[in-house]
Amino acid sequence: TSWSAADTAAFYEALRVHGTDFTLIASLFPHRERRQIKNKFKREERDQPEAIEALLATPGAVTHEQLQAMLAPKAPPPL
Repeated sequence: TSWSAADTAAFYEALRVHGTDFTLIASLFPHRERRQIKNKFKREERDQPEAIEALLATPGAVTHEQLQAMLAPKAPPPL
């Protein structure tokens, strides 16, 4: 099943609070298995490396507002 924007936001929030405890995070998503959580992490780590690195550098140090700003769509560079 694909991840909705709300599920992705909840995933990032769980990652911010709990770090890479995928079993714990999976318990917050009853419709997802641990494997799906880990795959989501790998995908986000590839697509949003700065956000993932910031979240994991000091768990809980990134505020919800900072997280939203990191994940906001970025304008393409000028041609």
